[in-house]
Amino acid sequence: MFRARLAPITPRPIIPIWGFCISSSSDKLKMLMKINTYLLVISIIFTWPQIAAAELPVSEELLNSVFMLSSVDSNTCATAFTIEDGTLVTNSHVLDALCKAPPCRSLVLRRGVALGGMAGPEIAHNGIKIIADIRSLDFALVKIDTDEDINGVFRLTEPKRSDQIASLGFEKCKKLTLSRGKVLSSDSLYLYTSTRGKHGVSGSPVFRSDYSLAGVVDEASSINGALLSTFFGKRFYNRAVRAEQILNITKTPLAERLLYQAETLWDYYQSGVSSTTGSARFFKSMGFMDSYRALREELLTTKLTSDALALLNVSSTAPDFLPRIHISAQPNRLTSAVERISLAASLEYNGPYKHLYRKIDLNKFKAELLKTPRSEQQVELLAETVRAVLKSGYMGIERTLISWLLKWLPAVAFFLVIWGASLGYVFAVIKGSILKRLIASAVIGLLLWPLSFFLFLIWTSRRKPS
Repeated sequence: MFRARLAPITPRPIIPIWGFCISSSSDKLKMLMKINTYLLVISIIFTWPQIAAAELPVSEELLNSVFMLSSVDSNTCATAFTIEDGTLVTNSHVLDALCKAPPCRSLVLRRGVALGGMAGPEIAHNGIKIIADIRSLDFALVKIDTDEDINGVFRLTEPKRSDQIASLGFEKCKKLTLSRGKVLSSDSLYLYTSTRGKHGVSGSPVFRSDYSLAGVVDEASSINGALLSTFFGKRFYNRAVRAEQILNITKTPLAERLLYQAETLWDYYQSGVSSTTGSARFFKSMGFMDSYRALREELLTTKLTSDALALLNVSSTAPDFLPRIHISAQPNRLTSAVERISLAASLEYNGPYKHLYRKIDLNKFKAELLKTPRSEQQVELLAETVRAVLKSGYMGIERTLISWLLKWLPAVAFFLVIWGASLGYVFAVIKGSILKRLIASAVIGLLLWPLSFFLFLIWTSRRKPS
């Protein structure tokens, strides 16, 4: 009779989700869409570094801007690169190793040709001219006297943020290797990157996708990486001197470069050394002392005030010697900077100790400084430096080495006793000539000990008596 009218059937949209066709009316649609979104976000997070790194172009001009520097016998080598005006950039320690006395016509210079390949033929030149050799910051700028066009693609620009970087250098004096990565951390002087390298990459450029320079590789970012590379050939994470330091030096007049280095080292001490603890503090202290000594040697070759000359000797004594050095009522900026880094060097080497293990009385130290013509601001800055070291508990390089020795000496002695006893046992058990017994003991003691000794015990226990 009466029939209910059926509404026209409207096709329901079919939505493809990760290979499945799901009806939009399904109760599971929202959940699957959320899963789809989450998976998409996760995939972007994990693939973005590769996508961004792929944007770093590898062109012929880029490869030709990187050079391998080596001695005539090729026993010593490193990397260098040129910026747009043809200036060659490398590390100061590279220049010291390969160029003892300019113009260094014996320096062998080869250009990068192909990624993963050896360097090209030797470039003829008539020597080099050093524009800047900043040993305390470990970089050098030189000009090459050559007829070839060696202008590079790398640019010195104002600092800018870029997560994705790359380094390009000659590992082990062999293949030109590109390593992509990012900046893991930084301080006022260095970038600690995830780009990797081996010995030979010192002086390599660290650059962004537009070829603007981010830094210059100077060493491994950690002592563990350096040791693993030395003994096992592993690649280490690169540490790089920040490119803005190079840019700032080029803008700084020659007469003010020592002041710039002293103030830069002080900034690095505050941002990169004093803020660390444990073994990291020890190894950063070692690096800081190397930089300080390099600057000290350069300062001693220039005309300094008697105040500054006296301050340069503080680092070899306990920090409480500082108040005894007379400072004029209005010291110049260089003298004030030298005083700060000399105190920092003394604290890093000797620790905050007056003698033996007796720490400095900070109140007395500050009171003695206030009796001198130093300004209250300078006294407070020096006192705060000592206070920070006292608070950190750092003992200084010398006492840290002694404490480590005392800590590990019993374990090392125990190991040597066990090792020696096992070799003595092998020598006593093995039958035959003395030479045969010595060889057997040496093989077991040096080849996979103690596993070799355990295998020897098993073998002797199963051997039939003769």
